[in-house]
Amino acid sequence: MSDHRLSENVERRRSSDRTGERRGGSPENRRRGPDTLSKSIRIVAIIGWLFLLSAMVFIDLAKPKYVTVFEQRNGAADRTGGWDMDMARAIFFLQVGGFLFGTYGFVMNMKRSRRKSDRYRINLLVLAVTSLFGMIYYLLFF
Repeated sequence: MSDHRLSENVERRRSSDRTGERRGGSPENRRRGPDTLSKSIRIVAIIGWLFLLSAMVFIDLAKPKYVTVFEQRNGAADRTGGWDMDMARAIFFLQVGGFLFGTYGFVMNMKRSRRKSDRYRINLLVLAVTSLFGMIYYLLFF
C-alpha cells in the first residue's frame, strides 16, 4: 500500500471519528436535541413549580398579621386576626396541583429514561414531596 493511500485512510478515519460515525457510516447518536416528550416534561415541571410558588405567595398573604412593639404600645394590638381560610383553601388546591404535576412529570420521565445518558429530573420529585408535605400540614393543622 502506498503512503498516499495510507494517509487517505487515516484521514478518513479521523474525520469519521470527529463526526461521530461508525465504520458502517451510520451516526452513533441520531438524536438531534430533546424530543417532544422531553419538552413536555420540562413544561410540566415549570407549571408545577409555578403552582408551588403561587402557594408560597398566598401563604404570605393569608397568614395572620404580626403586631409590632409600637402597635402594642399605642393600643393597636387588637388588629390581629387569624388565617384567611379562603386563601388557605386556595393554597391547598395549589399544592394538590403541584403534587399532581410533579408526580405526573416524574412518572413520564421514568418511562422515557431508557438510555444511560438519560437523566432523571429530581426537581419533579422534590416538587411532589414538598407539595405532599404542604397538603398533609394543611389537613392536620387547619
